[in-house]
Amino acid sequence: MDWKEIYPVLAEYPNVVDMERLNAALTELFDSLQNKYGMTKTEAFLVIKDAAYRLYLQRKDA
Repeated sequence: MDWKEIYPVLAEYPNVVDMERLNAALTELFDSLQNKYGMTKTEAFLVIKDAAYRLYLQRKDA
């Protein structure tokens, strides 16, 4: 399945979003979770993904 066909924003955002800033913020989150809580890369990714989804759920009806 090509998610870019279903959600075109996945193909477009790298050309629109300030990727340097986004990558810096995500790197800080990853590093913090790994260094402060001893998480693996996979665990840190899953935590960030879950936290983003929870935030989405909180904000979608606001």
